[in-house]
Amino acid sequence: MQLLMESGGAVTRRAELLRLAVAIERAPDDVAAWRLWDTATGAFAARHLLLPAAAGEDGSLSWAEAPSAPVTARFREQGTRAAVGRRPAARDFSAGRAVARRARAAALAARSEAEASLRQRSGSRLSTWGRITRPELDLLLELLGAVHRAAPRPTRTAVTHDGRWRVSLTRPDDGTRTAVLDGPDGRLVVTDGRFDLEPTR
Repeated sequence: MQLLMESGGAVTRRAELLRLAVAIERAPDDVAAWRLWDTATGAFAARHLLLPAAAGEDGSLSWAEAPSAPVTARFREQGTRAAVGRRPAARDFSAGRAVARRARAAALAARSEAEASLRQRSGSRLSTWGRITRPELDLLLELLGAVHRAAPRPTRTAVTHDGRWRVSLTRPDDGTRTAVLDGPDGRLVVTDGRFDLEPTR
């Protein structure tokens, strides 16, 4: 297959391969088709040259007794390049994987810092927070989403999807107080409440 498919320089064997495919498809039976395939790929003892030459009706003509096969000038000049050369190198994705690894490491570090920051703010009201960073805002929205899916009680408690944190939000007594958090892209207005974040283990 390498000899049939390989190409290099100005010589290509695509046309030969297509002609072989047509000949195999038009073969009268499987035996004839396999004979064509074996002849083209050289899947038998080396007794032929891949050039037009007399081989006898039954293929018993010895190479020593056969007449000389014509070798064209173009084949003599370029034929050696048709079956040699380097295969195309596989695409290198190592740079992209390295960038992805660095981005994931940076995201994990930012999330760890956000968890530490929100952990320090545990026990305080949201209205006292002021400005928060993008990782802190993303984590807070995730935690508030988990809390709001809990049963509606004065104090809602939930465990994060990874099972690492237990978050609680106690609504104010009157239920009308709001907290304004300044984020990197604007302000987040939420119902004020006491925020508690504790590790589950």
